[in-house]
Amino acid sequence: MDLGEVAAQQFVEKYIFSLLPLINKTPIKSYKTMVQEYIQKDLKITPEYQEQEFEKDTKGNVLQYTSSLFIQGEKKSEGKGTNKKKAQEAAAKNFYESLEETIS
Repeated sequence: MDLGEVAAQQFVEKYIFSLLPLINKTPIKSYKTMVQEYIQKDLKITPEYQEQEFEKDTKGNVLQYTSSLFIQGEKKSEGKGTNKKKAQEAAAKNFYESLEETIS
């Protein structure tokens, strides 16, 4: 503001407005929550997740899970993670990103 209104406007346009597309695409909620809200709004149902143990070590401990996201019995995406929650979040993220591609 010390440099005047024009300089302040140029600063805002260069450093603030240029970041808005990145800020708008960064989810505030989890992908799982966003997918659930989207599906419930449009279809009035809750998406379902099915987990599988994907990879085990020699002692039988699960190293990685796979989670599949189903909507009305149809598999929509899959994700992997070190626990069931992370695998579900990855599946939801993959589905959400595929939605963004079809909308854009």
